[in-house]
Amino acid sequence: MISWIALKIKLHEDNGSGKVFMNAPHSAPAQHGIDGFALVIDDKKMIKHIVLCEDKCTEDARSIITSQIYPEFVNFENSEFDNRVLAEVSSIIRSEDFLINIQDDIVDNKYWMYRIGVTRQSEHDDEAGRKALYKDYDKKVGGGVKRRCAASVNLDDVRKWMEGFSQKVIKILESKKSKDV
Repeated sequence: MISWIALKIKLHEDNGSGKVFMNAPHSAPAQHGIDGFALVIDDKKMIKHIVLCEDKCTEDARSIITSQIYPEFVNFENSEFDNRVLAEVSSIIRSEDFLINIQDDIVDNKYWMYRIGVTRQSEHDDEAGRKALYKDYDKKVGGGVKRRCAASVNLDDVRKWMEGFSQKVIKILESKKSKDV
């Protein structure tokens, strides 16, 4: 859920006048499927990006990335899952007037971006650690860095992290409440 919220905020911040469509958060995170999916339409009603996300909460992030996430992304790149992308687009836009404009581009992976969201271990907290965590990402998804992104959080002490997160949310909500009065 946190990964979904972060992606939604980031896409809206980065795409100004563009329209952002997202699937609902993955309702059964232990099951296979696209964990997160977004379609960004530019101001000319054409595809700007399709974002495919894989989110994993794990105690061995590097192993999960190499054994589960990279192979999935390679399958997408090899057009093995085009039907999944078509299904996701169909489910989030249904009757938008621009569907005719984008129908031929939906399975053109030059528009696709990939996002990895994982819980990381403390060994990946610094820049060198995160480089090691995502090593070979560029070999699985080509086309430049703009097609690849990643987000991670270290939750060695989940209770402490959640307390800090909760306090930040409360502070934001209280500041908005005081502005509304």
